[in-house]
Amino acid sequence: SGSYISLLDCPLDADGLINLEHFEANLQALEALDPLSVWALGYGGIAEGLACMTFGNRIAIDVDFRGAAETPGTRPEGTSADNGSAPHETSEVPDLYAPRHGAFLVETPQPVGQAAFTLGRTVEGDICTINGSSVSIETLHMAYESPLSGLFPVATGSEAVGRDAVPGTLEAISEPPAQVAGGEEPQFSQTESRPSPEEELPPPYPGTPHTPRVVVPVFAGTNCEYDMERAFVQAGAEVHILVYSSEKHLATAIDTCDILALPGGFSGADEPDGAAKFIAAVLRQPGVSCAIDNLLARHGLILGICNGFQALMKSGLLPYGKVCDLSVDSPALVANASGSHIARMVHTSVGSRRSPWLAGYTCGDEHAVPISHGEGRIQMNRETFARLRAAGQIATYYSGDNPNGSDFAIEGLLDPSGQIFGKMGHSERYGHQLYRNFPPMHPPARPPQHPPGRTQLYTATDTLYSPPAHDIFTQAVRYFQCT
Repeated sequence: SGSYISLLDCPLDADGLINLEHFEANLQALEALDPLSVWALGYGGIAEGLACMTFGNRIAIDVDFRGAAETPGTRPEGTSADNGSAPHETSEVPDLYAPRHGAFLVETPQPVGQAAFTLGRTVEGDICTINGSSVSIETLHMAYESPLSGLFPVATGSEAVGRDAVPGTLEAISEPPAQVAGGEEPQFSQTESRPSPEEELPPPYPGTPHTPRVVVPVFAGTNCEYDMERAFVQAGAEVHILVYSSEKHLATAIDTCDILALPGGFSGADEPDGAAKFIAAVLRQPGVSCAIDNLLARHGLILGICNGFQALMKSGLLPYGKVCDLSVDSPALVANASGSHIARMVHTSVGSRRSPWLAGYTCGDEHAVPISHGEGRIQMNRETFARLRAAGQIATYYSGDNPNGSDFAIEGLLDPSGQIFGKMGHSERYGHQLYRNFPPMHPPARPPQHPPGRTQLYTATDTLYSPPAHDIFTQAVRYFQCT
């Protein structure tokens, strides 16, 4: 509590569009201010921004700018009559509900002076006060979510399961719990211990130590290739982004790489009838399938995140380790239990070390990871879960709550060899100034590196924040470097 909440406004030009010069100035101001937290304003305006920032960490606010028009140094940028640009509204006191595209709410430990319009401060307790009106955070949160909660539920029954009820780290149970009808997460009784993942480490890379080459294929609808590239470059790999054009083109690229990394996105707009069908069809092409077999035979690795994970599941590469036909009993990724797209931070825990991707972790290690998907709920029967768990193929679990209702709270899977890893959480989405209010985040041991021709994506001053000790990308690179 006690930090300052300010508005970096952005005026509109004569055509009602964002003043781009002022927007660039706002971005520079954000770098200079080094704020505690930031909210990019949009259609919901200041009111939505203040509410959502409050919900994040349950930090209350006291905002009162009813007399701001007479207070020197607190006028929002873009409202002066001599600046040549139209303000967002006619009053010099900012409208709580007016759309403010291009503007930012910032939280700073010290006043920002003339750089922004000071709205108020964070306070102790759970009561928010805005222009003299007070309301609890919980009441405000319910009012924000309730209008559409009947159509788009914000919680499923499985989210009520406590952290100790989620399988993941301790002693093995003799029998896995029965699957609950309707695909909900199986419940573990208070007397059952959590299943123990395999502690066995994977064998070392048998080849000559070298810097691995990573191929990141891009399909129509892929949108996470640059994040994937940046994460591997940061870890020390050589990365090649390949826009898919033909079976031969992709197969040739796989034949020359050490790691095949399938990024997230919405390939083929997730149509027809489900996500990643197009990518799975590509992986089933004879030339591509053969190249994948050869990659695995020479001890190469495969990673699939979100849409890439969906493709690995639908092609059979997960959990079977090869492209194959699926049966009615095969594990599947289906629509979230809530029936809606989910974009939020979650906690996951490591369930197995039997993979070069995970060998540097300790079973039970927890990480904060962003998710963004509509089809991320893993469905599998009891017998399959028992078999995969015993083989150490349950890579990661959701910990604390189960956002999409996955059976057995599973977030990621391995193939029998541990060379193929698929997960829903976007471990690649870590960058400078991201998730600063959501611990734990840890800076890397080495300064950022940049792929040739892509320095425009991030600057040399960026700090890439990643999971602790050995993130999955670093572990994969070290596998080939034999370090």
